[in-house]
Amino acid sequence: MADYNRRFGKVPRHDFDVHRAVEHDEDLGLIFTVREKRKVSKSLTIQYDKMLYLIEDSELSRRAIGKYIDVYHYPDGRKELRLNGTLLPYSTYDRLSEIDQGAIVD
Repeated sequence: MADYNRRFGKVPRHDFDVHRAVEHDEDLGLIFTVREKRKVSKSLTIQYDKMLYLIEDSELSRRAIGKYIDVYHYPDGRKELRLNGTLLPYSTYDRLSEIDQGAIVD
């Protein structure tokens, strides 16, 4: 690492540190989470990662029909669906798991 820094390192123009401190109420896990946009269908479903996500029917989720929501994919495998920062409850439906592998071979 020292050799790499010696070859490619640059001296800063100014000595003062302009980094902003992290506030105590900021959630770094949420900030560094992978987010993708998905459009909600009329039947309150979205497709993500080869899975069908069924959003539970509520007044809030009905407002999401035809709009894009954020899918938060955490490093530990959790996923969250959010509309303007509000969490939307959901269930999943995996169509690939219902295929009988024995029937495919025959």
